[in-house]
Amino acid sequence: MIQGKTIGFLGYGALGRQSARLFKAFGTNIIAANTSGKATPQDNYVIPGTGDADGSLPSRYYATSDQESVEQFLKQSDILISSLPNTKATANFLDSRKLSLMPKGAVFINVGRGNVISSEELQKALDVPRALLGAAIDVTDPEPLPDNHYLWSHPKLLITPHLSGDTENELGIAADIFIANAERIATGQSIYNQVRFERGY
Repeated sequence: MIQGKTIGFLGYGALGRQSARLFKAFGTNIIAANTSGKATPQDNYVIPGTGDADGSLPSRYYATSDQESVEQFLKQSDILISSLPNTKATANFLDSRKLSLMPKGAVFINVGRGNVISSEELQKALDVPRALLGAAIDVTDPEPLPDNHYLWSHPKLLITPHLSGDTENELGIAADIFIANAERIATGQSIYNQVRFERGY
């Protein structure tokens, strides 16, 4: 039962926003941690009827650049969902100490990149009695996990094979983005989903 629980989104891009939209329908409280600590408009392509275009779903935002703000965010997150990209700033952003700040019986989910927490730190967090209920990770550190890696058999961990990005009708969506970008170029607007090398994604 997740009704009334607080879902913390670590990273609030396209993945976080659509997940927040779905969780909100179950009567949850949504909070988010992003670079600015403020609501921002969704500046990438949005599939019609999805996402959170104006960033209004979270009841509160926290800044990932502020340690105290991050700790307050984690202390409220009954379910923590990380969708952070792989950058210098996000490498080892989480550790066992930070996960220990979450409420007792909390759950950690990672659908972003494996380098946000090392395997060793994740194991430490899971091994604390009566702390995390468990974790589900679609990405790992390292990736892929070697055969016989200790995380494969951890009783409080579910591992999936990096498939959260597999989208139904992916080629159709790519075509829609291509057309939308062609229209934006023709009218002198900036394109959707532009890679910005200075930020790493």
